[in-house]
Amino acid sequence: MLSKDFRRHKLLMVESPAYFESYRHVLARLQEIDQEMFPFQKYLVSCHSNVDPPMYLRGENVKTTYDLSGVLDESSSEVSVLDFESWPLPNESDQPLNKSQLEALQAALSKEFAVIQGPPGTGILQ
Repeated sequence: MLSKDFRRHKLLMVESPAYFESYRHVLARLQEIDQEMFPFQKYLVSCHSNVDPPMYLRGENVKTTYDLSGVLDESSSEVSVLDFESWPLPNESDQPLNKSQLEALQAALSKEFAVIQGPPGTGILQ
């Protein structure tokens, strides 16, 4: 056990090369990207928190609907992507998605950039 005075002890940090190796190729590729062509730099570099809809959903009178019968219950399969009022509520008894899963699906379909994190099926939105 180390004493409370850490300045008296020499500490050594050991880092596994295997951990870095799995990311090395990705990091090397990121270094090669032209700064002007960096994808999503508005969000990843400049940290804009207001995320725009995808390009195909922008403009006047754009009303895109998706048939989500494979994901949602049969009675609410057709939803207007940008009109969240047309989406079913997560607490409906026959709704197969919980609140965070539904929010993750909405973000993935209605935002230009969405980060969804968690084990498959959890749909935890960041």
